[in-house]
Amino acid sequence: MRTIRFTKAVLMELPVPDAGKRLEYADSVVNGLRLRVTSSCSKSFSVSRKRDGKFYRVTLGKFPDMTIEQARERAYGLVARSGVKKKAVKPRLIYGPVFCVLSIAMHMIATVIKMAGDCYRIRPQPF
Repeated sequence: MRTIRFTKAVLMELPVPDAGKRLEYADSVVNGLRLRVTSSCSKSFSVSRKRDGKFYRVTLGKFPDMTIEQARERAYGLVARSGVKKKAVKPRLIYGPVFCVLSIAMHMIATVIKMAGDCYRIRPQPF
């Protein structure tokens, strides 16, 4: 897999692989953004990530229907979201059930305080 800077001119000039084969190119700007070129001249953007030992690929759209800027923007969002592990959000039972309950309570209090602060700032001021 070659790493290139995705530009419209470069992507239009990419060679077509032999029948039944695919070529994949990586973007030098966004980590994980790929362009797959098939033998039928189809070019598709995708995001590839490896997480917890598993390989994941999400197809974003076809080039030139999707611009390079749109693909990069969507790839940034997917890569950013993939960095947050669902297991890290759940409270751990390191110190037993009491710690778990306290952890959940503290998280709920912090959320309520944040929501109250947001509501206070949004509320219109009286004349």
